[in-house]
Amino acid sequence: MVFHPLKIMTKSLKFRVVAFALPTMLLGLNSLFSTENAMIPKETELAYRVKALEERLEQLEKTLGQKNTKEELEARARIDFSAIRALVAEDKFDNAKSELERFLRSYDDPRTTPAAQSLAKELSVIGSHVPATWGIDKWFQGGESALKSRQEPTLLVFWETWCVYCRQQLPEIQALYEELKAEGLEIVGLTTVSGSATERGVQKIINRFNLSFPVAKEDGSIGKTFVVSGIPMAAVFKEGTIIWRGHPGRLTQKKIRSWL
Repeated sequence: MVFHPLKIMTKSLKFRVVAFALPTMLLGLNSLFSTENAMIPKETELAYRVKALEERLEQLEKTLGQKNTKEELEARARIDFSAIRALVAEDKFDNAKSELERFLRSYDDPRTTPAAQSLAKELSVIGSHVPATWGIDKWFQGGESALKSRQEPTLLVFWETWCVYCRQQLPEIQALYEELKAEGLEIVGLTTVSGSATERGVQKIINRFNLSFPVAKEDGSIGKTFVVSGIPMAAVFKEGTIIWRGHPGRLTQKKIRSWL
């Protein structure tokens, strides 16, 4: 067999070229597959981000919807509660009570619910009986007979010497007493002599405003019975039943005469 050096050199060269190019080709293929594989996670990550964004938007819409609904309910609660207060101001206590019951079943508004609960407690006094014992510690003027159950109305006025608004109301209450006493109205001023008040101070106020209706110091039990949460406060009872409760400034001769 005769060997041709040129053919041998050519084959050797081809082998070397293939041998040299193969790693490069393999690297290219690997790179191609790697690139394709790398693209999948990126697309998946993008899809995840889009999905997360959509979920976030959906949650945001729900939150905004809930916020709007909550604000609407709070606004409606305030309107309804104002209407109930108007009923109380008109002395429509039965209507106010029923509306308050409905209100407390319908709403749980942090702004108005506590006030509604407090008002419901105050109105619960209307229609109840006066206490069997009054808890009087001292009479500055007048006596126990002023608190006896009568066919005529008895007006109780809760006040303290340090209360500016109480002092403003006392002359008007005295005027009511002078005008309607002959028609059967009885008035009793009640004080616990609390805070900076003193018994001497009470007597000074009596003298200063020439109060002629009975005034007594009570032990606080009467205030609890009538749910006195602020002063001045007044209540009216007739034949042993409480028929009215509220600020004394709301009382007029016409209103009192309707009870005489």
